[in-house]
Amino acid sequence: MAVNTIPVSFNNIADLILTEGKPIAGSSFSYSGVASSSRTSFGSSTNVGYGNGIFVTNVQMTVNSAIPVGVQLTINDQVEGSTFETISQVFRNKILNQTINIPVNQYFRNFPVFTGYLENGDGTTTCKIDVNINGTVITDSNNIRGKNTILWVGDSISAMSGLPQNAYAKKYELHTHMVNDLFISKNKDTRLSVVAKGGTNSSQGEIARKSGYFDYVKTPDYFFYHFGANDASQGVSSAVYNANVKSFIDWAKVKNSNAKIIILGITPLANATSNTNAIALRSSLSSYLSGLSLPNVYYCDLANAFDRTVSSNYSSADTVGQGVHPNIAGMAGVYSTISTFLTANGIL
Repeated sequence: MAVNTIPVSFNNIADLILTEGKPIAGSSFSYSGVASSSRTSFGSSTNVGYGNGIFVTNVQMTVNSAIPVGVQLTINDQVEGSTFETISQVFRNKILNQTINIPVNQYFRNFPVFTGYLENGDGTTTCKIDVNINGTVITDSNNIRGKNTILWVGDSISAMSGLPQNAYAKKYELHTHMVNDLFISKNKDTRLSVVAKGGTNSSQGEIARKSGYFDYVKTPDYFFYHFGANDASQGVSSAVYNANVKSFIDWAKVKNSNAKIIILGITPLANATSNTNAIALRSSLSSYLSGLSLPNVYYCDLANAFDRTVSSNYSSADTVGQGVHPNIAGMAGVYSTISTFLTANGIL
């Protein structure tokens, strides 16, 4: 195992997020209308960090108006799993037809909400305000000095799509974090880094890999690969799916020839057609990997992680009968299956 794969420069969580984090998504809001004379909220942006937060470098704001208008920006940082919160001011001043960059350079651990307020207008003149928040987000472990790293790549199931986008989706209820906590409990001293994007199939995962999207962690000790749900729903052939998985394995072995690579099978899918496709893809990949007999490469079948016919195992955002995204209950089943597999195969 590699010892202390974290670069020396990672002295704090901000360094980690700025180096391995991904750009903040959904981080802009705007207003077009009358310049209110009284203090009025004109928009907000919520950035979810699942308990590990974001690092905001700066806020760019553009104001177009025939008269100076007052603008105030605040950050509301909610404590995980609680209604407790702190509110701080980022900016408050009058602006006339200009773009300004407001330095922030601050780490927010939890679930910050940026809110804009308009004030000191004349109540008749129209104005347009655009606010863009710049920075990086990391949804991963903050064990920044862990001696071993887990790189977990995948689609929306790894990205936690469909879960409540608020502080009540606690990181210790997410299967990725539960697996990392299991490693830590077995004295592996791991740090988890999840690189995942909703709606992606294994071919799109390959494009991301070749583009360097998975290179945030330089020398992972454990790889978890979890694409496939979208391959099943889109009718991707087993030949294409298997080839994409093999390309990832080859890349991972170059990154660290001694790493353990865990290929996670497709989780239960409620849709009948997608389920049929998933069965075929699982069977083909399992046979393919078995035939390769590659050292330190493991296939973990998740077909029975939970009952695909029970809608309460899926996110409430999924259409009944079309479930794809496991909710907290479904994730518990996924975690249970993975943890049993890791123990049985001597990975822990």
